[in-house]
Amino acid sequence: MNNSVFKQITIVALFSILALGSASTPPPTYSTTNYQALDISGGVLANKDIKIVAEDGSFTLEGGKRFSTPFSIYDWNDQSDAFTAESKMLDNFPNALRSGAKRVYIYQDGVTQPLHGVLVFNQAIQAAFGPAARSYMVNIPVPKLQAARDGVTAVAWEYMEWKSSWSNGSSKDKKWYSWALWMSAYPL
Repeated sequence: MNNSVFKQITIVALFSILALGSASTPPPTYSTTNYQALDISGGVLANKDIKIVAEDGSFTLEGGKRFSTPFSIYDWNDQSDAFTAESKMLDNFPNALRSGAKRVYIYQDGVTQPLHGVLVFNQAIQAAFGPAARSYMVNIPVPKLQAARDGVTAVAWEYMEWKSSWSNGSSKDKKWYSWALWMSAYPL
């Protein structure tokens, strides 16, 4: 290889290295999700044969009737998978109690003994959308009520949809719980 070709290759290589070194680094991506809390004013207990009574007597939810939200918490700080799968939700009532959930009794028509429960209402956020971001629909599946009566801890909940957004313009629809009710034949 002659000296001229070698110099040309060397110059091109140097300019390539300089160009790579001066390439701008893209700005960091950060969350632009609006987590500002929004109260949900009320809801309905869909199960007409159920009554939920706070252990401390502070509220009663009547089956088939609308209710004003008796209390709510803001539980958007840690969106780990603790509330996204039933297997993880079952063990999470102590965390809910620490966050402000209430102990309740769950009465069902035709059943003499009430179930013990832990009930929590989560606030919405500005990024939430859909029906569950506007009102609570407390609907307890009958198999979960029966499982609790049979001696296991059961949990029912409703998901609220929300949009996670990022500074690069991307977004993703996600789910988080709106309310949750843990139930057992024994105190939780």
